[in-house]
Amino acid sequence: MAQSLKEAFTCSICQQFFSDPVQLPCSHVFCQHCIQPSDSMREDFLIECPSCKAQLRGNPVRALELCEPCNSLKQHWGLLEMELYLTDEVRSMREDVRLDPSTAHSLLLLSCDLKSVQCGTISHNTEPDASRVPQLVSVLGGPSFSMGCHYWEVEVEGHEWALGVCQESVDRQCKGDVSCEQGFWIISKQAGEIHAHSLEPPELRAIPDLRRVGIFVDVEFEVVKFYNVDNKFCVYIHQPVPSCEPLRPFFSLGLPREGAPAASLSILQ
Repeated sequence: MAQSLKEAFTCSICQQFFSDPVQLPCSHVFCQHCIQPSDSMREDFLIECPSCKAQLRGNPVRALELCEPCNSLKQHWGLLEMELYLTDEVRSMREDVRLDPSTAHSLLLLSCDLKSVQCGTISHNTEPDASRVPQLVSVLGGPSFSMGCHYWEVEVEGHEWALGVCQESVDRQCKGDVSCEQGFWIISKQAGEIHAHSLEPPELRAIPDLRRVGIFVDVEFEVVKFYNVDNKFCVYIHQPVPSCEPLRPFFSLGLPREGAPAASLSILQ
């Protein structure tokens, strides 16, 4: 989204944000100094459009409707990049997140260091536990967060998974799809597509190779962000995320498919 916005306000000649943008009769826009040297201000000015190669006569028209938004974008681009891209500052807030065995679904196999989990086909620890969410093949993480900023990264393998945070007091007996209405702020992969479980689910860009996900929580600003760690692009932002009670890291894996490798995830160091 940020890159598309930048491209829409970038001159294809100088590759910079538009400066005094002008529009040719063919509708393509360029900086005035790029397309129209000062000694060519005359009515019989003839030019070939650099984009479509059309032969055009006459002076370009100033694109007034682009001037204000372009100036604003130039002024705030640094902040916008920080908002939409994974920065070193965010990664410096990394937490030592570990899986909580008491909350793990009976089909999940946790590693000894509580950093990895795999979904199997045989149930373990079948005794009922009020800490689990029995309708979801999921496990919660720790610690819980009630203030400050926190970040962790997860590498996922499998056709279905869900990551994010949930409220400490989330209804453990919830049924069906999970969403922010139920106290879950997550993204998930289903049928090869990435979904945001929000009140008005947006159309997210296709990310077929999303395997390393960064999760950032700012409790005071009530925001949860999800990043594609490989290209540092922000995949989705949940906001507001109520800070009235602690939030727990949330992890879920899809059930194994016949003939396919078991789904797994690892919390990266």
